Amino acid sequence: MLAVTGKKRMGLLLAGALVMGLLAGCLPQKEPENPLAPKTEEENLGQTFAAEDEERQEKELEKLNQQADFAGPRSWEEARGIFYGENYSETQLPRLAVQYLDQGWLGFSLYDSAEGGELALSGVARVEGNKAYYEDVNADPEEEVFHLTLTLERGTVSLTLSGALPFPAEGQYRFERDEAGDPHPILTAMLKTLAEDGAAGGARIAQELKDDWFYEAETRTARYYIARDFTSIYRLEQPAPKLLWGSSKTMLQDKQGEDGALVRHVMVLSKDAVIPVGGKTQARVNVAGGLAYTIQYASPDESLATVTPEGEVTGISPGVATITGTIRIDGEEKEFTFAVLVEAKDE
Repeated sequence: MLAVTGKKRMGLLLAGALVMGLLAGCLPQKEPENPLAPKTEEENLGQTFAAEDEERQEKELEKLNQQADFAGPRSWEEARGIFYGENYSETQLPRLAVQYLDQGWLGFSLYDSAEGGELALSGVARVEGNKAYYEDVNADPEEEVFHLTLTLERGTVSLTLSGALPFPAEGQYRFERDEAGDPHPILTAMLKTLAEDGAAGGARIAQELKDDWFYEAETRTARYYIARDFTSIYRLEQPAPKLLWGSSKTMLQDKQGEDGALVRHVMVLSKDAVIPVGGKTQARVNVAGGLAYTIQYASPDESLATVTPEGEVTGISPGVATITGTIRIDGEEKEFTFAVLVEAKDE
């Protein structure tokens, strides 16, 4: 018979369970993981890489979040622009113009309204980290010394001060645009702070640029040149102006003007564009402000022309001769070339 009684079915099930139990006992069993057991080197490296990857992702996310809600300079070294006061009415919105001046100094001008307005304070502040400190060194000895502190954080400048201004200037100033303010107050403040004679009474600054590069300024005891991009200050001395602060680097760079022409504040040219074989011409050097310089000349092809250390060019044979060299001003240098056409002598 194919039918199986209930007792037999139960017996078969119990027998099957017994067999499975015996087989399970014969197979190797996995030991439970001990949380206190030492990790293998591979496991330790895996944990280290996972932690470093998590840290990197967190930093990238933080950077993206900062970029999403931030506009303006992140440090004083990047600062050149206009900040508007946040805690004021639209009709009384003060304007703060700042410009980093290199070597740890920040020029600033504070106005009592957004556009135009009266200049309340201008000076050069000492930069330390994200703070810039200004002190009125010409204050009346019988009065409290005026102090001002600017703190830069994510496009906002916090202004605190001790002393009185014509309007309540303390508060937050939000970056608005990349534009320098009126340069003359900043230039005057630079002179007051950086000029060695420390002349009181401010400075007179000419409206016209000398050689399209220098502002001419004058105190009671000395005269100065100040670069139009605020990168250098020279005191006028004999036989040549002396660098007080900054660098001649940007003055040596050629730039394209608005009309497309090349603008050069330092040029080396030939007095004569054409000379005969055996003829001579002299190199001419034009330097804005008459600054002192050193110069070296070379003639790559002396079969066409030769040049002396003083810049005298002599034609050797017909052709276009190229003269090259290097000019140096206050530690900065610029390479130059100019051409001279050497013609055969008339028979």
